Amino acid sequence: MKKILVLTDLSDNAAHAAKTAMNLAAKLNCEVLLYHAMTSIPIVPNYAGGAFVTETVSIFAEESNEKLKLLADELQAGSTMGVQITIKNGEGGLGENVKELIRDNDIELIVMGAPAGGVWDHLLTGSETRAVIRNTDRPVLFIPAERDTKSLLRLVLATDYNETDLCALRYLSKWVADYHCLLDIVHIQVGDDAALWRPEQKQVFEIYLTGLNYAGICCHDLRGNDPLSRLNRFCEDKKVDVLAMVNYHNDFFSKLLGTSQTFKALHHLQLPILVFPANFCDETICPM
Repeated sequence: MKKILVLTDLSDNAAHAAKTAMNLAAKLNCEVLLYHAMTSIPIVPNYAGGAFVTETVSIFAEESNEKLKLLADELQAGSTMGVQITIKNGEGGLGENVKELIRDNDIELIVMGAPAGGVWDHLLTGSETRAVIRNTDRPVLFIPAERDTKSLLRLVLATDYNETDLCALRYLSKWVADYHCLLDIVHIQVGDDAALWRPEQKQVFEIYLTGLNYAGICCHDLRGNDPLSRLNRFCEDKKVDVLAMVNYHNDFFSKLLGTSQTFKALHHLQLPILVFPANFCDETICPM
């Protein structure tokens, strides 16, 4: 059965994200896998206290398991949806561990909690966060610490009509079909991208949407000198629940958000962000 992978550092913010994952799991008919990566303990070669180090690792693993069990119990107690939860921990960085977890499990989606500083700070500066995005081909949902996520029914896909964006659109259209979300596709242009955009790219999207014939999906073009500020206003006016985008390459977030007051404007919204990795393919998750 498909699973939603919840990466948790066992903080309150991560527990908040896990509650969101439970709601999504019920709607998507998935199980939840809670995973905690323990901090690696460096071992000096020929260290005489090797047995002590091994014992310490074991203690950390037991403590991690106990906390994961408590979190799982709390999630089950607070839910009437009957979602099955499994727990797992491991040692080392999240990036490589995520690759292994995807290989061994049928992962639909990855969920992470963002620290109190905000989702955008987390995306731009969090080394573990960027490592997860680089090492997965699954969408990653980042949940702000102070955001009420009981309802995730109003979605926005920010796009430049890239081919990978069409994969993201096909994936999100299944959310629209399965639990009646509203999806706005918003075309934004950053810097010199306007000169590179071709109308036929948009036509591919329009043909796909015509075939769907879903009333809950609409397209918009945001143009002007500051399209990202307009995206901010659009999300605010529409009371958007989730902003989705594709990470085309390693510097995408810096390129998109690293200018003027736009970062501060989007930061203020504190929206959950759904990131599709550059190598995302919806057919990997949802075979046609």
